[in-house]
Amino acid sequence: SKLKSCASAGATALIAAIISLPISISVVGFIWARFYYLLGRPAWMTEGELVHSFFLAVSGMLGLVGVAAIFARRYHEFRPGRFEDEWAAEKSKSVHKADAEPAKTH
Repeated sequence: SKLKSCASAGATALIAAIISLPISISVVGFIWARFYYLLGRPAWMTEGELVHSFFLAVSGMLGLVGVAAIFARRYHEFRPGRFEDEWAAEKSKSVHKADAEPAKTH
């Protein structure tokens, strides 16, 4: 069913995020080390300094946002209808449902 496939896609995205996070942090750490030695080992670039920690944290978040963007784009490319059409259909259902229900008086 649609719910099962959505849960499966969510699980796949979660696994992709779990796998990509340490890879992205490792790649960024590798690049950071290269610049550290290339720039003559400045004190502010030492591992563990706030600049280094901030850079790793932001890079990790950007990696996770990238995974989310890839899965969101894939979901929206393959969804069955346009959002506007589905929204209009749902709104008309709720209007018809409200018209069909008798008014409650207390």
